[in-house]
Amino acid sequence: MRIRYVTSHPRYFSDRVIDAVADLDKVCECFHVPFQAGDDKVLRRMRRGYTFDSYLRIIKKIRAKAPDSAICGKKNCVGTNQR
Repeated sequence: MRIRYVTSHPRYFSDRVIDAVADLDKVCECFHVPFQAGDDKVLRRMRRGYTFDSYLRIIKKIRAKAPDSAICGKKNCVGTNQR
């Protein structure tokens, strides 16, 4: 039996998650890292707590530690949030 780590919000994504997926045989080599916008102004207005650059740093860390793993993400917002 293997464990599939489902998701982590980019604000809370940690190196410990990357290490666990990369190092533990019982965890599937798949990262689900959702994204909602590629623009810092939009992310700030949506109060997401991360920037485009911090998102890319997560992806680069994953590729460095677990280069053969899958990375998927679902953009589930269209337009901007006017809250």
